[in-house]
Amino acid sequence: MNPEVNAAMSRVAVAMEKRNESQVGLRIPILVSAIIGQEADDELLDLVRTAMSSNNQSITMVEFVSSTLNLFNWRNSNS
Repeated sequence: MNPEVNAAMSRVAVAMEKRNESQVGLRIPILVSAIIGQEADDELLDLVRTAMSSNNQSITMVEFVSSTLNLFNWRNSNS
């Protein structure tokens, strides 16, 4: 696995451990921020939400992390 994806998966695992016991998952802003290693801005969150809503198939966490990193890196290289 890509080292960048491995690092992001580790940050997601830490965020999952910090959540309340009653929480089932993570809110999108917390999850995306963990993936990219910094606070996610509104534009990135909107892009991720749009991508998620247009996907009709289930994806694994590794696929979500990898896709979010790719989207983040694409946006940064095109701005």
